[in-house]
Amino acid sequence: MLLAAYFFGCGASYGVLVYNGTEANRSAPADDPGWSAVGTISAPAGPATAVFLGNNAAAAWFLTASHVSLAGATLSIGGNSYTVFSSASQISTADLMVFCVDSTLAGISPVTLSSSVPDINAQLTMLGNGKTGTKVTWDTANNPWTSPGSGAEGYVWTDPNVKQWGTNTVLARNLTLGTSTVLATAFDAADGEAQGSLGDSGGAVFNKNGTQWELAALIVAVGRIEGGILYGANFAGQPGSTSVADITGLPNDKSVTYSVQIANYKSAILSAIPEPDPLALLLAFSPILVFVSAKRSAPRTRL
Repeated sequence: MLLAAYFFGCGASYGVLVYNGTEANRSAPADDPGWSAVGTISAPAGPATAVFLGNNAAAAWFLTASHVSLAGATLSIGGNSYTVFSSASQISTADLMVFCVDSTLAGISPVTLSSSVPDINAQLTMLGNGKTGTKVTWDTANNPWTSPGSGAEGYVWTDPNVKQWGTNTVLARNLTLGTSTVLATAFDAADGEAQGSLGDSGGAVFNKNGTQWELAALIVAVGRIEGGILYGANFAGQPGSTSVADITGLPNDKSVTYSVQIANYKSAILSAIPEPDPLALLLAFSPILVFVSAKRSAPRTRL
């Protein structure tokens, strides 16, 4: 299926919306998929989200959506802020890019990239930074919809930015969105249900493979499902900056989130992280080499 969707703009980064979310959604879940590995980008063009891939000898590397602006950006993770290098590598033709900051990270485990696409109905945990929202109802007989009403229920994106998580399941997969291969999740009126919202580019979508949490997808856009068909835009009459969880008499019509499937691009993502420079490795391990030379008289090759 080929889709055209509303991509989250860089002018604001509004995090994962959670239906009837609580304070528990604003800290790591008991079964933590990778809370500490998700950071926030702050930039003149607006904030976004990024996921920690790991260190090489000189820098920490992250994954975000390629439509995010990194000019003048900093990244906050683990209680620290780092300068973002604006040069980045787009991954294939997908809405993904790899970038680095000016330091390595300590004490934070990188995510594990998934090698397979989650099945339909597979359980997901979605995690992002930014606004939640205020629950509202709409009168859908008017165009645009007016509030309050009895025709639909959902959220207006109004709350301050906050990092939080919610859950969902795979509605559809292997969809073509622009030049990316994506999966879709639907926003049901169920406690804890997650939905992407404006600017939530780079939000993490985790799936548990056996006992291992893996990064299965990266949030990039929203749309709707209507009459069993997926679209890349809001409902006719739906106000902007809103998400729809239920429409009276149409229980399967609601907002959806589109996320780029990691498995389709795993090799390209890993290839975009440069190999450590040999000299940097030598300098990084010089204390170990000095220690070894003091213990052994025979010449040693570099580790």
